[in-house]
Amino acid sequence: MSSLSSPSSIQLSELPKITRITKPPLTAEEEKLAKSTKQSFSSSPLSQQDYLQIFKNLTVLFIGDNFIRTLFRGFCEEILLSEGKLYTNEYRDIHKFYLSNTSTTLIYVYLPTILNDNFIHELKFIKDHISSLSIDIIIFRSYNSDINEQKLSQSTLSFNEYFNNYCFKLTYFINYLNRFLRNINSKGCNMYWMSPLPHYQHFSVEKQNEFQSIIQRTDYIIENDDFVKFDLFDMWTRRKDLLIPSTPYFSLHGVREIMDSLSRIIGQKYNRTFTPSITMPSLPTANENKNSSFSSSSSNLQWPKAPSYSSSSNRYHPYQH
Repeated sequence: MSSLSSPSSIQLSELPKITRITKPPLTAEEEKLAKSTKQSFSSSPLSQQDYLQIFKNLTVLFIGDNFIRTLFRGFCEEILLSEGKLYTNEYRDIHKFYLSNTSTTLIYVYLPTILNDNFIHELKFIKDHISSLSIDIIIFRSYNSDINEQKLSQSTLSFNEYFNNYCFKLTYFINYLNRFLRNINSKGCNMYWMSPLPHYQHFSVEKQNEFQSIIQRTDYIIENDDFVKFDLFDMWTRRKDLLIPSTPYFSLHGVREIMDSLSRIIGQKYNRTFTPSITMPSLPTANENKNSSFSSSSSNLQWPKAPSYSSSSNRYHPYQH
């Protein structure tokens, strides 16, 4: 009876070959999405040190929908490299980030809708549970979950009636927010409104007119309440390289470009030093003159003729979920 070979006597040539793991090829759509994250920009990105300098000694309140949550996460990731701490409340969608060495505080309040009064409880929670709170900057938007095809189709109201109700609630929220700030702040606060974006690339004339009404009315409301408009729609119209191809959504690098642009605006406001940008069109904030309620970029809407998009893929823009 022959003896079995010991492990040390087995030759390499006798070992079975391990099948190489191969990744399935990307679909045409996935290739486009991958390329969209490699687009070059016309401005030089801000460094982490720039972010630390710009937001030093500032408390920023992010309040709003999924897009605002994406911005908050982006800012935290840029500054978290310095070992800041992110506090999460398990019972409310309220998040706080604090970086001790620069005394930077970022707070996010998820506001899925302004059509109810839940925001009152969220703001009261912040006031009661965050000691020595004084807000320097507010970045706000509530639009994605308030005005969309699903909400409009489920409503028994006409578009004009539904939108009038939204504008009433938006005005009510801003008035409440101003009262909230007066109660906690001993100094002024700089407030930025991130303008609405279209949900689709293809529009009927009726939908174009509806979106134009949304831009005009929201501009009038926020600019008469001391908000500065950050014109996302202008960037959306001019910078197609920042969108995921064949979709109306900003890619991850598009979100980073928005962060850099907004941070430069804030840095200029607070006289901070940061990496200069390469010459590019003016920053997307509307003129602070309240007599101008509708920016020139929005008054002449140019709706892109994008290629048709039909796919079963569930890969959407980074702030969809």
